Amino acid sequence: MNIEIRRITKAEIEDYERLVHTSNEGTIFHESWWLDTFKKVYRHGYSVQYIGLFQEPNLLAAIPIPVHRRIGINFIHNPKLTPYLGPMFSQELLKGKRVSHISKQKEANSLFAKVLKKSGLVLYYPFSLGHIDLQPYKWTGFKIGVHYTYTIDLNQPLEEIWAEMDKRRRNEIRKVDSLNPEIAKDELKSFITLNEMSFKRQRKKYNLKKFWKMLFEECSKRGQCKVWTAYIKEEPVASVFLVWDNRRAYYLGGGIKDNSHGTMSLLLWKAIKFSKKRGLKIFDFEGSDVPSIEKYFREFGGKIQPVYYIEHNSIKTNLMLNLYFYLKEKNIKFE
Repeated sequence: MNIEIRRITKAEIEDYERLVHTSNEGTIFHESWWLDTFKKVYRHGYSVQYIGLFQEPNLLAAIPIPVHRRIGINFIHNPKLTPYLGPMFSQELLKGKRVSHISKQKEANSLFAKVLKKSGLVLYYPFSLGHIDLQPYKWTGFKIGVHYTYTIDLNQPLEEIWAEMDKRRRNEIRKVDSLNPEIAKDELKSFITLNEMSFKRQRKKYNLKKFWKMLFEECSKRGQCKVWTAYIKEEPVASVFLVWDNRRAYYLGGGIKDNSHGTMSLLLWKAIKFSKKRGLKIFDFEGSDVPSIEKYFREFGGKIQPVYYIEHNSIKTNLMLNLYFYLKEKNIKFE
C-alpha cells in the first residue's frame, strides 16, 4: 500500500469529521469544533494539529494533537474537560482477518507515536475507551498509564439497569424522588456554583468557569449537552452536566451542596434514562481517581473500563515541567 502520513488540510476536515462519526474510537472530544473551541480560552498559545494516515484519496486513520506553546516549547496535553483523545481507525483499515487488522492498527500507531514524539513534550495524552494496544507508544519511549471509568450498556432494558444498581443507591433515588424536588434544565449559573463548591471541599483550585460557559454555549448550538439542577426549598443542591455524541453519553461534571439529600443520584438516574431514550449505546461516568467518588460511581452497577494514557518519560521533561509550573505559580507571563 502507498501510505502517506501528513497534516489534514482545511479542505479535508470533513473527511476527518466523517471518521470521528464512523470509527469505533471517535468521540465528541475528537470533533474539530470541540478542540478548536478552546482557542477562545487558551488563545494564541494553543493550536491543534490534525494528522491523517492516507492512502489517497482515502483517510485511513487520524489523530488530533492539542499543542500548548509555553516558554518556547510545545507541550502536548488534552484541554480541560476533555477526557478522551487518541487515534481513530477507519473501517477500511480494519478489514480482513484479525491478524491483518491488528498489524495495520499497530503500524498506524507506530507512525502516530513518532509524530507525537516530534510534536512536543507529551504531558498527558488520553486514549478512547477500548484502545488497548499501546505497545508502539511504549516502544517509542512513552510512559504508559491507566485510569478507570464505569460505563453502563444502554442496550439493556431499563429494568435491568435499575436492578444492577446497589440497593443503597436505588433506595436513595426512591427516597429523594418522594421529596418531589424541583428539577430545572440548563441553569448554568447554579451548576457552576455547585461545581465550585465540590472542588473547594476537595481543597482544589477552581478555574473552570470560563470553560463550562464556553462548552455549554458550543454544545447547546449543536444540541449535544444538557444540564439538570435539583432544588429543595428553592435552594440548588445538586447539578449534572451531560454531553453526548452519536453513540455515547458522558457525565462531564457535577456539583452538590454539603447536604444534597441524595439528589445527585436522582439526577444521574435521570441522565441515564434520558441517554437511553435518545438511542445512545453507552453511558460513561468518565471516571475518578478519588476513592469516595469511584465508589459512588461503582454503585450504579456499570462495567469497569481502563482508560490508557501516555506521557513523556525523560529528565528533560521533568526539568521543563518544573520551570513551567514555577513560572505559572509566580504569575510570570511566558507566552
